[in-house]
Amino acid sequence: MELLDSGLSQEDWQVLGSEFYSLRSLYSLEWDKDLALTRVFTGQHGGPMATVWDEAQVRLYIGSASRPDIHIYSAAGRQLGLVLWERGSVLAAGWSSAEELLVVEEEGTVHRYDVRGQESAPPFSLGKEAEEEGLQLARVFPAGVVGLTRRGALWVVPTLDRPRQLRLPLPAGANAPRADGGGPHAVGVRALAVLPTPAGQPVPSVPEVVVALDQTLVLVDGSRGVPRASAPTPGPVLHLEASLDGMHVAAFCEDGSIRVWAAEHLDVVTSLALADTASSLSEDLGMETPPDALPDALAWAGSRALVLSWEGVGLLLVGLGGAARWRAHPPGAGPRPALSPEPDGLRLAGGAAHWLLRAVPPAQRSVLEMGSLEPGALLFDARRLYEAGDARATAELLELVRAGTLPAAVAACLAAAAAELDPARQEALLRAACYGRAFLGIDPALPNAADVPGLGRRDALEVARSLRVLNALHDPEVGIPITMEQLEAEGWEPLVRRLVRRRHYHLALSVARAQGLPGEAVLSAWACDKVTACGGSLGDAELLAALKSKLDGAGGVEWANIASHAAGQGRPKLAALLLDMEHRAHQQVPLLLELGETEAALGKAETSLDADLMLDACSALWADVQRALATAPTPQQSVAAGQRFWTAMNRHPLACAVFLRYSAKQDPLVVTDVYEHTGHPERTAEVHLDAAMAAAKRGAGETAIQTELARSRDAYVRAQSKTRDTRFEAAQVTALARLREQQLELEASTSREGFLGLSVTGTIRQCHKLGLKDAAARFAREHKVPEKQAQLLALDAAAAQHDWVGLQAKVSRLDRYSLLTLEHYAHAAQAHGAPPEVLRWIVDRVSGDGAVARKAMLFSELGMQREAAALAPHLAQATPGQAEGGVLGSLRGALQSGVGGWVSRVAPVGLAGRG
Repeated sequence: MELLDSGLSQEDWQVLGSEFYSLRSLYSLEWDKDLALTRVFTGQHGGPMATVWDEAQVRLYIGSASRPDIHIYSAAGRQLGLVLWERGSVLAAGWSSAEELLVVEEEGTVHRYDVRGQESAPPFSLGKEAEEEGLQLARVFPAGVVGLTRRGALWVVPTLDRPRQLRLPLPAGANAPRADGGGPHAVGVRALAVLPTPAGQPVPSVPEVVVALDQTLVLVDGSRGVPRASAPTPGPVLHLEASLDGMHVAAFCEDGSIRVWAAEHLDVVTSLALADTASSLSEDLGMETPPDALPDALAWAGSRALVLSWEGVGLLLVGLGGAARWRAHPPGAGPRPALSPEPDGLRLAGGAAHWLLRAVPPAQRSVLEMGSLEPGALLFDARRLYEAGDARATAELLELVRAGTLPAAVAACLAAAAAELDPARQEALLRAACYGRAFLGIDPALPNAADVPGLGRRDALEVARSLRVLNALHDPEVGIPITMEQLEAEGWEPLVRRLVRRRHYHLALSVARAQGLPGEAVLSAWACDKVTACGGSLGDAELLAALKSKLDGAGGVEWANIASHAAGQGRPKLAALLLDMEHRAHQQVPLLLELGETEAALGKAETSLDADLMLDACSALWADVQRALATAPTPQQSVAAGQRFWTAMNRHPLACAVFLRYSAKQDPLVVTDVYEHTGHPERTAEVHLDAAMAAAKRGAGETAIQTELARSRDAYVRAQSKTRDTRFEAAQVTALARLREQQLELEASTSREGFLGLSVTGTIRQCHKLGLKDAAARFAREHKVPEKQAQLLALDAAAAQHDWVGLQAKVSRLDRYSLLTLEHYAHAAQAHGAPPEVLRWIVDRVSGDGAVARKAMLFSELGMQREAAALAPHLAQATPGQAEGGVLGSLRGALQSGVGGWVSRVAPVGLAGRG
């Protein structure tokens, strides 16, 4: 049937069950292809078409095949690119979701090309097993590739970002020989189909693959490790395809039957034999018997119907409900058109024309179907009558107002306009919608247009804007025949990227700005293309001026990307000039380092205050110095190379500090070199001293520790004449080195360990602890330890042995010439836990002037408060005139806490009052 007679261009509609399918011409193709000898691989959403000779057909009909170069065309048949194919036989090919052409060789290697035929990424393999055995079958899907080896191993590359091979499980009989022989390496797998993920469901890490065996259909789920479902088939499957919505799988079997299964559990949805289509074949094509030959192709037309094509016969449309209709190949499609599934239809590319077969959208059907009495059709007719000056327009419009269906009519016209492909009919439908919107407020019972979602002025404007973009895309110069439904599924950003890849920069920028998307990527891509196209025809300054004239004022342009491209094109000076336009240091610095502009990169990094960038720049500068020092033919040139680094470090102190802090943990030698050449030898000494301490802590050899100490001492000596007086530090490091040497000698002479690493006092204490009194005395003399301190160390060691009898004997030998007093002995004994009777015995030895006060004070210091309090009356009698101050005042202050109050209570009343 045809459309409603609206005075506009006609489309051929054909009913299939409860739906209509329309066939519309898209382009008259400009290529010259014999599709009987050519394989065509098409992309979705009006994507490009890649063609290559069908080597089997060429050998069969011609006898010899020329080189099978791959030609890439737009949907309008205009050549976009060419791949000079010099590799093995092409087993399969297809387009990824990023519009990248994937070409699979029989040896399992997958090559990647963009729409211009340039290699977009390095090739990858389906695995060593595929390379050794070769592939029998392969399928390209939007996210990756799946292949079957000749011995029945199923391999998949689930993602193209980081290609990795995964083996999928197959049932036991999958690698058995085929029932029909099929060659020496053929196995039981007849066909493959990759199941897309249904909308709204999470994308699995491994795709599901439907495998057709001799008599069985198997759904392989890689995430489970076992086949998930299976279903019998009436015979071997010859063609197998999954719908783009991932809900169904269709097959044509060897017995001439057509089957459709639900993908979830492989339940049969549709079963149809070719013999059942005889009446439609006679009615539509005038043929009596269905074709005996096998179909050339099977493809889905949207998600509710599939199409089979027979050479010399026509097309068979089969709906999910089992309805079937035949139709002839459209004019210019030739006897064997290439079928390209789309989410809402099917594209047919022939030798001279390109057609679109799709289900008529409900809104479009309600408005444009002949004899339709839907509100949208009445409004569309009213607008047509209004333009013709017919008074019936008012009557039809008032009828819609009285029935309250005017809002629905406006919405239907807008939806029909969005689904329409013909510009004239789009305009007519939009005019009808605007005509109805103007009268929405005429009846108080009807809502205002602005209050109805989807009917506002902005909604109509968005539809008109989107249609303007679609019409521009449909132009043969662009050749992207995308529909509104496909555009909504793909999105605006991927569409802009597709336009950029095809070098339609002006259209891409216009679309991006109209949709509120950033256009910087478009401008950057144009600039990179401009640099490549100019070659050497323009100088660096002239080309920079040309780029600035177009890009100045466009915020967010990534000048660093353009500079990187210019560097890749062999124009480093232009790259440096372009980098001056970049204001983001994290973009500038890495590229400056790649260009060898290390000092400029260091300055930019320090200005940005980014520690990571400063470290990268300093490391690169240091690496340059190391290379220069290694390759310099003369010492003078080595010195000059090093001096450049030190000069840069002095000029950028902040970056130098960051570099030194990092290097101190990674490579201390770098730090010492920097300090020496920047005139800070005292810091070099500190680095070596820290290294010696760290080596000692981790138990390194003594030679390494002494070496670091010697370097530290020498650096301090050098610092004397350059920065400040460091003689004290040098002497201390020398003493430390000598101390460790003596400790080692002590360990060797006494056959005792535990001396190394101790301090001077610790070493003396350890000698006393081990009974090495002579060694302790000698060590104290050599290190000029004062005699009193040496005796205190000996006392502490004696007290630590808890030999209280021996300690009391030493106390008995004290005289007035001794350097140590009873207080020293008492405190040492108390510190090592002496019994109270020993402490009292020592305190009782106190004699002479003020003995009572000394005893009381000593008892208080030792924490023996009761003994101190017991001496209080004797102390008061001994010093009657010094109650206010002197020793008693000090004692009372010492006993303020705890026993102090008690002392006051037991003291004489007059003394307590004065205290």
